[in-house]
Amino acid sequence: MDMTADDWNRLYAVLVALEVPQPVMNFPHPKDKDDPLPLAWPKQRIGICFDHNDPKAWERIDWRVFRLTRQLARELPGPLRFISDVAFAHRIEQLEADAKQKTSRTERVLLEAIMRAGLPEPDRNIEIRNDDGRLLTIPDFAWEDRYLAVFLDGWAFHAGKEAKEALTAAAKDAGHRKVVQDRIKTKASSDAAARAWMTANGWTVIAVGDGTVDEGAQALADAVDNICATWARLDHSDAVRSAP
Repeated sequence: MDMTADDWNRLYAVLVALEVPQPVMNFPHPKDKDDPLPLAWPKQRIGICFDHNDPKAWERIDWRVFRLTRQLARELPGPLRFISDVAFAHRIEQLEADAKQKTSRTERVLLEAIMRAGLPEPDRNIEIRNDDGRLLTIPDFAWEDRYLAVFLDGWAFHAGKEAKEALTAAAKDAGHRKVVQDRIKTKASSDAAARAWMTANGWTVIAVGDGTVDEGAQALADAVDNICATWARLDHSDAVRSAP
């Protein structure tokens, strides 16, 4: 279709209002240079095409593409939700970049589900320290005004590259296996002690397993529903707590 100047201005006004990152114009298809995307966000693998484009060609390489007609360009409610997904994905990336700890794929899945459920952005950098000032732990997600902390458990996948390499070595050698087993026990003991201290000092702690995130949509939805219900119940005005 032929977009008029007013169509483009209206579309870009929406992009600016939603704080969507600048799109790439006429982004080429890796296998078909004659079918570029008029608007694309390559990092998020999201694009907008017009009537003469073939969205299926992009969907086959795991892109999400919205077909924008002239009518939708003039009315705009149609693509608003789709365009907002670009802003949402960009915000998730910003939150991950701001996190002091390493982040993982399962953390991203859980974070996206939490935010899509309507909860405010969690703090990923709250340091939990004991009375002597010693760092006990940093929750994966926390809402300090509700004294609610969520931990994503699963040492093998959540601990990163070092853990995976250790597990690979453990599978081949009994000595390494003992080291890994001891490390898991030590971490489990340390986590339990830190969470017990948090609970004793007014925090509500929720643990979500990696397996729950990967199990399927229903298991993830149940976990997020529990987090949302707990957040709603913990009205920060109900009690005055002293920060740990």
